[in-house]
This record gives sequence, C-alpha cells and structure tokens, in this order.
Amino acid sequence: MIYCLRLFSCVILCFIIQSATAQKSPAAKKIYEKALADSAAKKYTEVADEFFLAGKEELKIGAPDILFIANCFYRAGLYYEAIKQYAKAHEVFYLSMEQYRIIKRQTNVSKLIKAIAELYQENSGQTPGRL
Repeated sequence: MIYCLRLFSCVILCFIIQSATAQKSPAAKKIYEKALADSAAKKYTEVADEFFLAGKEELKIGAPDILFIANCFYRAGLYYEAIKQYAKAHEVFYLSMEQYRIIKRQTNVSKLIKAIAELYQENSGQTPGRL
C-alpha cells in the first residue's frame, strides 16, 4: 500500500514538475516523456530505467539542468524501490542527492537520507521506526 501511495504521488509530482523543468537535452526530454507514458501504463521497471537514463542523458550536455537530473534520479529511485530493486534504488538515490547538493536543496537532501534509511529497513526486514 505504501508503494502504491508513493508511486501515485510520484506520478502526480511528475506532471506538476514537468512544466517547471527546463532540460536542455532533446534526448533527455524524449526519454522523460516515455517514462511518463510508461508510468501511466504501469510498466514500472521500464519507468525506473527511463527516468535514470533521462538523468544520465541530461548530464552529457555542457550546461545541464541539475534540478531535472536530480528529480529524474529521485523518481527512478522510487520506482526501483517499489519493484524491490534495492541496490539500484540506493545507487540512484545517492546520485540524486549529489545533484541536490550542487544546487543547495537541503530539504531534498534530507528526504533522500530518509529514503535511503527506509531502504535499509526494507532490505533488512525491520519495521519502520526501529533501527
């Protein structure tokens, strides 16, 4: 149930942020749009990979949109977590945190630290709130 709520909130957030992001790479934009379409079609493995690839593609250009990259990596992490690919979720959450630190988004960094802690709890079988 928690995963469904997180995915639903992620999808809503995607649509809200979509108009606010100003990515410069046409390839990243195309991959991002495919991720949104696949999300609506509930192809969660593909969605996670596509958000990750969109962020990586944006990183390739000279002056990337760091917020776009951070948000793509964060969304990828949420989807990887939902499909229980914890190692990949951990990796992209850290990549996202690096990008948020560059643009000094401390609130987002804090949320990612919490998300990473929750990954450890899920992976170890502990219940939330008990470390």
